[in-house]
Amino acid sequence: MPTKIRVLNDQTINEIAAGEVIENPSSIVKELVENSIDAGAKNITIEIRGGGRQLVRITDDGCGMNPDDALLCLERHATSKIRSSDDIFSVATLGFRGAAVPSIAAISKFTLLTRPEECEQGTLVIVDGGKLLSTGPAARAVGTTFEIKNLFFNVPVRKKFQRSPAYDAQEIERICICFAMAHPHIHFHLISNEETFLKTTSAGEEEPLGFRIKTLLGNETWDLMRHINAEQDGFKIEGYVGLPTLHRPNRTGQFLFINGRTVIAPLVSHTVKEAYGTMLPSNRHPVFVLSLSVPPGNVDVNVHPQKREVRFSAGCCLRELLQVALNPVLHPNSSFNETETPVVQTPSIWSKPLWEITQDDPTPATPTPPPSQPRILPLG
Repeated sequence: MPTKIRVLNDQTINEIAAGEVIENPSSIVKELVENSIDAGAKNITIEIRGGGRQLVRITDDGCGMNPDDALLCLERHATSKIRSSDDIFSVATLGFRGAAVPSIAAISKFTLLTRPEECEQGTLVIVDGGKLLSTGPAARAVGTTFEIKNLFFNVPVRKKFQRSPAYDAQEIERICICFAMAHPHIHFHLISNEETFLKTTSAGEEEPLGFRIKTLLGNETWDLMRHINAEQDGFKIEGYVGLPTLHRPNRTGQFLFINGRTVIAPLVSHTVKEAYGTMLPSNRHPVFVLSLSVPPGNVDVNVHPQKREVRFSAGCCLRELLQVALNPVLHPNSSFNETETPVVQTPSIWSKPLWEITQDDPTPATPTPPPSQPRILPLG
């Protein structure tokens, strides 16, 4: 009697994985730029055409890969970020799932050109819809280039339900802005349809994050933001929050980074808003750019396919630390001095693990219609 259950072939498995990891062109940019950052790149160029559906090209000057690694990165569940299941709970890098590159290669015309410092020449790998066409030596400086063309060409159902190229370009721009603020020491260059949309410059003698905020969000926003800094028991909060006079009708002005990763964390956004109390008008939201450093063992970044959500222990510790860090800025007449780093005493309840699973914000920002052409940010 024939069985009803069958094992899927690798191509089908990769296409299913692509549906979980790759929602649109911006997902590709996010995954590959994270790999570039993990590779130690100091300069990252993102080129797109047709909102990323015709072309996505990521070029970096990171550590590169040798010929064996260039082929291994196309295998499912192959990664350099972890070695065993124990490492999942102490991941200190941005990308680690091992599904992004093979998933991207399964639904596009894919080219990889890479070279490590120890090799005299690079490696060129060409894949078409998940099928390896060729691999061989090629000239390249140290670093890696991923080129993805004709996204979803072999998955017409996914392609049919994509949004407009202008919307995709806007999403990629937003992601690049987040990367630029999360990693102010890295230079980013975004080119859309052969036109520069974003190009960061060196901060010189200015504080890197502050310079990025001024450059990307504008001088008017920067003038109304204040620095906060607090640290306790391995948790560190640093960044800038807006004065009560700076607010928006949605949360588009809120940027949160945990260990360099852009995430959505209602615990943080709600705690920050509560700290303002009645100083904010009704239905308005504060503006902030916050970078949180959390011991890797206290944060689980493996709870969402696109790594947008995190789960962390000692949520009450983080909440209390945020409140104490914000107090000198929002309540300058309190007992805290704005120039001092507050010290938080740890109550006994913090010794018990408290897992806080952050879900998508229940009151997301109202989406605005995409412009006919992606907007160009003023670069200060």
